[in-house]
Amino acid sequence: AAEPEAAAAMEARMGGFRDATELEATGTVTGVEEGVATIEYEVTITCSIDDLMGLVAEAMPEEAGQLPPAEAGMTMTAEMTGVATFDLGAGYLSSINMAGEFQVDVDGNMNMGQEIEANAAFSGEFGMEYTVERR
Repeated sequence: AAEPEAAAAMEARMGGFRDATELEATGTVTGVEEGVATIEYEVTITCSIDDLMGLVAEAMPEEAGQLPPAEAGMTMTAEMTGVATFDLGAGYLSSINMAGEFQVDVDGNMNMGQEIEANAAFSGEFGMEYTVERR
């Protein structure tokens, strides 16, 4: 019974991240062949968090203790495109192949007797591919 409790606690902790995230997706059916639809996708994900430290503090288990006084914000964007196939007869997405780029920027400051500021940015490319096989 500990697993459902842990899952519920994690869901509650991650709610702030989910609430700060916006997803925009469009899909266009580009063809149907032998009962399988081909769909081209464009997806944009944005996440903007002004009080990152507050969300991190909420997500931390109580036994981890308190974070030092600090402020931080984060913005993240991801854009991807891809192609999926949907088996119309079986009623499920049978494959998806997507790739894109992301950018994350974090700005923060901390005062532990001395003011410390930090800025970080990282970006990259990513991809995902999966296929469902019926047995």
